Amino acid sequence: HPGTVEWNVAVILDCLSKYDIDGINLDYIRYPESAGAWGYNPTSVARFNAVYGKTGLPAADDPDWANWRRECVSLEVKKIYVKAWKMKPNVVLTACTVNWGYNYTASTWPTSSAYAQVFQDWVGWLKNHYLDYNALMNYATDNSRYQGWTDWSLANDAGRGSIIGIGAYLQSSISNSMNQLLYARQKGAAGLNIYDWYSEVQGSSSGETRAQFYSALSSQVYPTWVDPPVPEWKAFPTTGIFEGTVVDGTTMQPIDHASVMIEGVPSTATVTDGTGWFAILDVPVGTHTLRIEKPGYKPSLVPGTIPSAGSIVTIDASISLPVTMSHFEIGQVDRSRRSGAQGN
Repeated sequence: HPGTVEWNVAVILDCLSKYDIDGINLDYIRYPESAGAWGYNPTSVARFNAVYGKTGLPAADDPDWANWRRECVSLEVKKIYVKAWKMKPNVVLTACTVNWGYNYTASTWPTSSAYAQVFQDWVGWLKNHYLDYNALMNYATDNSRYQGWTDWSLANDAGRGSIIGIGAYLQSSISNSMNQLLYARQKGAAGLNIYDWYSEVQGSSSGETRAQFYSALSSQVYPTWVDPPVPEWKAFPTTGIFEGTVVDGTTMQPIDHASVMIEGVPSTATVTDGTGWFAILDVPVGTHTLRIEKPGYKPSLVPGTIPSAGSIVTIDASISLPVTMSHFEIGQVDRSRRSGAQGN
């Protein structure tokens, strides 16, 4: 529902406007574990049917319905990223991402819990630069699963970064927790995160204490101070962003799911959300032309310029319905009234 997205964005921007915030973490930016019955609000269903040319309620296992819900979550993450960056350029955006099961290969990712079950395409978010860092909730006691997901996140973070989280409270020993943290560091993680439910040593089979946990952490993992990672793409940007809203040129109402791309660069293609908002990231400095299209409307070409690296340029545009001739008449010419004709 567009109203939900706007509310969430407004809350985040309100916090950014009032407090000196370094980063934002999106914890539950996904559907529930049993997503089958979720998402059927009338507004979303009507939008889905309009886009896909369908009627009625979509079946829970309709692949188009799954794609729709996944796309809506992704567009919300994108909107938060761009709007937050526009308000405070150095703010860092992360998201807590799901990784249940063992679907951490290219062939199994489309059936993974994140992608197929809760519609959280965090690989796509990283690839398209909607996040600065992936805060992977890698809460596993099975080290093969832990290592598999750590490796998958690092291989697919598109040069952004992975902050690997461990479920310390699940581990049977402090040694297991330290080994997982050290594995992620050795593999090149941008950061480490420790999640504990009640206590970091709750699962300890030998009655280890929290004091022992933090003694091991300081001696084995953090013997010296480590600065938090700095996203170089924000500190030293090389490209810019186009963002804006597309409306109907007659009604001035937002156009949902219009296609927007940089002319001649198909890889930049995106769609507007339920408020008509769009954004294209990683735009080279210089002048470009945006092509805006929607079935039933005349395509519109709109110029835009990224003046310098790091610029976020707003381009609001409209598209119009084609002019049609609904009624016309063909009459006979009265030749007697032509110039030079003789009258009676």
